[in-house]
Amino acid sequence: MHFTYILLGLTASASALHLQMHIPSGCGGDYAICRNLPSNTCCRGSSGNIFRSLAFVDINRYGTELRGYEGGFCTTRVQTERSNGRTRVCLQAGSFSGGGFGWLSRKRSDGGADEQGASQEDCQVPDAFVLEDGTEFDLTGLDVATYDEL
Repeated sequence: MHFTYILLGLTASASALHLQMHIPSGCGGDYAICRNLPSNTCCRGSSGNIFRSLAFVDINRYGTELRGYEGGFCTTRVQTERSNGRTRVCLQAGSFSGGGFGWLSRKRSDGGADEQGASQEDCQVPDAFVLEDGTEFDLTGLDVATYDEL
């Protein structure tokens, strides 16, 4: 019985990755991060397109589709790329307001539609803002209204 719970915990952790939303292009410099972002969930940055690049890190499945959005949160998809075995992928085809990912397969094993058009309430807010020097600011205690003011 305990083995089942351990296996379920490992499966859940293996199906999430981290999304870094970078202000500069090239996936360097300061960024907001959504850690352990579930598949088909929008990591919302802002209502505007303030991020020049998105870095998907700790990708652990070969068939992963990475998505960048503009127009506020996850409104309009502007870039889609496959991981093709890479553990880190940088999207930089424009300005972004959010991002998400999903699994590529013939069967919809993840059980949901993608995050495009998700309402503001259905999106994950970044849990930290990280400066280029590694200084990290915890955002987990902020409510959505306060986060939006930042």
